[in-house]
Amino acid sequence: MTYDEALLWINSMPAFSAKRYDIKGIEKLLEVLGNPQDKLNFIHIAGTNGKGSTSAFCSSSLIESGLKTGLFISPYIIDYRERIQIDGKMISKFDLLEMITLIKSHVESLKKQNVVLSHFDIITSIAIIYFCKEACDIVVMETGLGGRLDSTNVIKSPKVSIITHISYDHTDVLGNDILDIAREKAGILKPGSLCVCCNDQENYVKKVISSRCEELGINMIESYFPSDVISNENGSSWVFDNVRYKTKLIGEHQIKNAMLAITALLNLKIDKSCIKRGIAKASLPVRLEKVWDNPIIILDGAHNPDGVAVMSKSIALFKKRPIVCLLSMLKRKDYKSALKQISFKIDKLIITEMDFDDVLPANELAKAAVQLGFDIEVILEPKEALKCAKKIAKEDGMVIVFGSLYFASQVRKGFFDKLN
Repeated sequence: MTYDEALLWINSMPAFSAKRYDIKGIEKLLEVLGNPQDKLNFIHIAGTNGKGSTSAFCSSSLIESGLKTGLFISPYIIDYRERIQIDGKMISKFDLLEMITLIKSHVESLKKQNVVLSHFDIITSIAIIYFCKEACDIVVMETGLGGRLDSTNVIKSPKVSIITHISYDHTDVLGNDILDIAREKAGILKPGSLCVCCNDQENYVKKVISSRCEELGINMIESYFPSDVISNENGSSWVFDNVRYKTKLIGEHQIKNAMLAITALLNLKIDKSCIKRGIAKASLPVRLEKVWDNPIIILDGAHNPDGVAVMSKSIALFKKRPIVCLLSMLKRKDYKSALKQISFKIDKLIITEMDFDDVLPANELAKAAVQLGFDIEVILEPKEALKCAKKIAKEDGMVIVFGSLYFASQVRKGFFDKLN
């Protein structure tokens, strides 16, 4: 089997769905493989928004401390191998092929026993056996969806469980009740661990998490508060415990994500100087990522109401006009509520359709946008839509591409660099 054949095989596996939302299959697969997850130390991260940034801050800081650090994230942006990293480097094609070859026969054997594993079950298992094979000192593991029944929740007792800000997303699976969503996220909490919770959770959400901690007999720490905050279009800086931290990630919300990481890492006794360097070096694509000048083009993966609200607040840091938004979303997202969260006055909204099976038809998205009073234009081909957005923005304006991590990654991969 070649590398390309291996990718074809893993991508042919059943996608995640509500019918495959449990961990029984991955538990059986890892049992066959000797339960490698029990030989690793983890930081486990769940939440609605901010998981990727918090994971990046944790991983970067742990690398700076000299620990061999695994990182598991989703989704990937450019290369499938981004999902699995050690010390900031993607798994090699050779190693990924080796891991897929190792796991393939077990997956097919379990299928004969009516155990059907999802694509996410399989890639999570591959990450775990790779981190174990490479003897990682610690692994930062980001959940895919929810927590309690997420494939990553095969972890028995992580060193720290981090819960980022919780809001509405994936309601088709997690439900429309924020308390039910909070209970699912709190499902990653385990005896013998420590819970670090985002300090700006709603009180009723916080109560769900703290109650679960009490049931398990574990401590819950709210993320520490920063002071002397400075934030602009180039990033942010702030002070905590007489140390000034800096990040190149844009938006004050990134300070909250960094403080989650700092709180967890300090409680793991990681040196302050290592954390400071790690926070400064951490990077993350398509999270308010500036990829073009004159006009400024920003790529952001915001795809739910909470994420769009945060994005809209951060865009004000740039003080640019005109502002043109380029938007495509998935059917399963609450696009009407997301559109309502664009708090800044934009000059044009261009609606397009990303190359994705579950894409929301542009005419449906356009109808909602018109009802909300947006000045819109529909251009189905994303590359042409981006050319139009750039033309409208002119040299002194800005273009914001958002609506989905998949959409932002598609733009990053091949659209904007052909606009010369």
